Amino acid sequence: MTQLTKWEDFWYRPYRYMDESWHRVVDLSIISNPINEAVYYEKVMEAFDIPIVKEPSISNPNFAKLVYLTDRDLSILLSMLSAILSHGKLAGHLGENERQWCAHIANANASIQDNALVAEYISNNYASSTENLYISLSLWMIRCWSKNNIGFWERFRLRLNHEIAVPEIDINIPENILDYLLTCATTIMSEPSPPATLSVSAADKDSAADQNIEKT
Repeated sequence: MTQLTKWEDFWYRPYRYMDESWHRVVDLSIISNPINEAVYYEKVMEAFDIPIVKEPSISNPNFAKLVYLTDRDLSILLSMLSAILSHGKLAGHLGENERQWCAHIANANASIQDNALVAEYISNNYASSTENLYISLSLWMIRCWSKNNIGFWERFRLRLNHEIAVPEIDINIPENILDYLLTCATTIMSEPSPPATLSVSAADKDSAADQNIEKT
């Protein structure tokens, strides 16, 4: 996938940076040249269910961080968000240190600890779709986090496989907490030292382990 470097490209031509699985939804050969793109632009955007709205003025830097992530870093971020929401159980491609760090963050947030909706979603889908469940879970969070910026989610969704299901209901976590969790994940990704340097206590590790055992 070509690396996104401009917000304008993301907003006005998101289909140029989409996951190849979306090619089964729309045949982009109809816009293979600038003239055809101008003619069929609205139909292509409609086929992807992307609202054609004016580019928003966004002050929250997390939106830009998400847009400019490389495929590798996006995979890491999705793994971290899922690990936080699942208390370290669904950790995607993370190592043990990162998983423990995410469990530590989860244990410090009541809105995650007491979220029966997320726990039920994991329980209902764990046996049948473990491979992509961490992506579904993290995308669910991003969908709810970005809901007040019309058009962002539909554009961002194109970067991930079309077949991955994403819940449409609210995740029942306050928007400011979702933003905080996203900031935590993007911050640790930029740190030169491994997450183990954050000094996760033995008590936190034991607590995370106990929760994993209970949910298994």
